[in-house]
Amino acid sequence: MDTSAVSTALPTIVNALHGKEFVWVGSSYTLAGTAFLPLSGHLANIFGRRPVLIIALLLFAFGSVLSGGAQTMAMLIGGRTEDTTVILPGKDETDRLDVRPFASPMSSYGYECSELPTLPWHSGNLLISGGSTAALLGLTWGGVQYEWSSANVLVPLILGLFVIAGFMVYEAAIPAEPTMPWRILNNRTTISGYMGTAFQGLIISAALFYLPVYFQACKSATPLHSGIDMLPYSFSIAPFAIVAGASASVLNKYRPQNVIAWCFIVVGMGLQSTLTENSEIRNWVGFQIVAGIGFGLLVRPHLFLPYSSNDAWGITIGSTILQNQLAHNLPPSFLSELQGVEIVYSAIPQIANLTEPLKDDVRRAFAQSLAVLWKVMIAISGLGLLSSLLMMEMPLQSVLDDTWGLDGQERGPETDQA
Repeated sequence: MDTSAVSTALPTIVNALHGKEFVWVGSSYTLAGTAFLPLSGHLANIFGRRPVLIIALLLFAFGSVLSGGAQTMAMLIGGRTEDTTVILPGKDETDRLDVRPFASPMSSYGYECSELPTLPWHSGNLLISGGSTAALLGLTWGGVQYEWSSANVLVPLILGLFVIAGFMVYEAAIPAEPTMPWRILNNRTTISGYMGTAFQGLIISAALFYLPVYFQACKSATPLHSGIDMLPYSFSIAPFAIVAGASASVLNKYRPQNVIAWCFIVVGMGLQSTLTENSEIRNWVGFQIVAGIGFGLLVRPHLFLPYSSNDAWGITIGSTILQNQLAHNLPPSFLSELQGVEIVYSAIPQIANLTEPLKDDVRRAFAQSLAVLWKVMIAISGLGLLSSLLMMEMPLQSVLDDTWGLDGQERGPETDQA
């Protein structure tokens, strides 16, 4: 909810501020959160949870005030970035965290994950944050502000990917307590679970961020009404998250829920790719429910630091696809009235006031462009489905052991040999 809080109002906000960099309103929030994650737990251990939590809430309130009173896009992005001062559970609380209700294959590794919030601030965190920012900057510019073949796009994109690869090498070889603890990635089941978490975060952030664009651009919905139109997602995700947790506890199994969830997501994204500017209510309501069932069955906590930036990747990839497609699909007469395709997002509130047949042409262009975005999400969902097939059904903990890991000997289940 925190990542997509501004998605329904963003077209109106960007139009009022006459801005272009709308994608960073969402991306900066998650990237800043990635950078702050390890430090938040460390500060709680030094000063105590209560004072740090109170300060975090005050900083969040200040960031919200800054965003609400923003007069420029830079001020809005700065406020959203400052909003991301969060506090994570300390080790005492995390040791008692039961991840089985989330149908996660990582539940056998709870002790390892419980150490994540207390990791120190070090250069590995800077590498993943800086590399992600550079790569996302290249994706944001590609085909919109600069040609894909230009140095302005290739340099930050390649450099960012290189730094992310360097982060992997650094984490595996140098720090004693890495941000990314490789010791828990010791079999195909945990690797499969983390891959699924990454794909899920990317897809759901794109879905929640860009479906309101469909309602406002193609259906002439107001920001408030587009939020109401998103309720089928909300009403389907929460109940099926409960179903996933209950079934995992009763059946002591998690693999079937993961496979079924990804099947629903693949089908849901496929159905959303068929939406047109004239689609009826029953279509977009039903399509959201199908995808929402999959998202609900697949709900997992993001305990792994690098995956906290997946929302930024989903938002940025969606922006790149949408804007590049709009550059090809929008009528030239409409584009000629704008200073560039990067400000088309701010023109969404004006579509309802266009005259025919230009209005229908613009609505159709947005629907066709969003269809391409959903097709890309189908491909990513397919990768998620394939990753779920790699899982093995490992026994879940059914009895709480209060002495688990106290002597430093228990390190989790044996590595599977498959």
